[in-house]
Amino acid sequence: MRIRLVYHILILSCVTFGFTVLSACTTEKSETFQSAQVQGKEGSEEMLGHTSIEKIQFTTTIYSMDLSSYAGKNVNKIPFYSAGKIEYLTEDTVKSFNEGHHPWLGHAETFISIKAANLVPDEYKEGDGIKREYIKIKALSDIAAIATIKLGSSKYYEITMESSENTGGIFYITNIVLNTIDEQPAVISQLEFEISGKIDGLEQDYFFYLIEDGHGFLADGKIVLQKNKEFKTKISIKPPTNDFGQISFYSDVNQNGEFDIEMDTQQKINSYDLVYDKPLVVSN
Repeated sequence: MRIRLVYHILILSCVTFGFTVLSACTTEKSETFQSAQVQGKEGSEEMLGHTSIEKIQFTTTIYSMDLSSYAGKNVNKIPFYSAGKIEYLTEDTVKSFNEGHHPWLGHAETFISIKAANLVPDEYKEGDGIKREYIKIKALSDIAAIATIKLGSSKYYEITMESSENTGGIFYITNIVLNTIDEQPAVISQLEFEISGKIDGLEQDYFFYLIEDGHGFLADGKIVLQKNKEFKTKISIKPPTNDFGQISFYSDVNQNGEFDIEMDTQQKINSYDLVYDKPLVVSN
């Protein structure tokens, strides 16, 4: 079983970013965070162009399981997501289903209503399941389905269900993604993660990033843009000594292709607040 945490943050502006962080998210902001970012040679930092943030979207994979990797294995070896817990079905369950019992195990809408009920607050439930008005089936076939669960105007889940010969037609949840709009900052739950997205309005085909924790710098580097201005890069940071931090993006002031922390931090493209998961934080 594979569990992934993924964030997609889309920032729309003159210079815009959308990036995916393999970690978690939160809506709490620090009251005590003080930036450790350096100032340029003249002691000031300029924002590059108009960078007002209009929209932020997080896409977080909170559960993922590759059903095909269990091909040929007994059903009692395949992890079955059930309301936040992992269970294992038996051959008797499959046999009973194929005899016409428990038909809801193969009915996408009812299956999601019951087996994903842990994902929503009580006001979205009726009995043991999610109210049907919050569930929409986006795609459906004999062996797979994709459903969305809407939570207010700013959140929705997208859930993938699959079945196979091993499962006897019973649906298994194989992917759960939470999409959240206009919530920040993001929680970093790993020392290694990935960011990806798109930037517009930058003449250079690369830019720099700098990550801090309010006490010091954790990582910096160069991100090269693709022809369509999209980017994807893996980042490794040092253990933070503070719960709160920031990732900032800079242009290359002297256009030499190398990140000069004193020179290039004079022109910031944008920045984004971070919260470091407590298990990552170390004492000074």
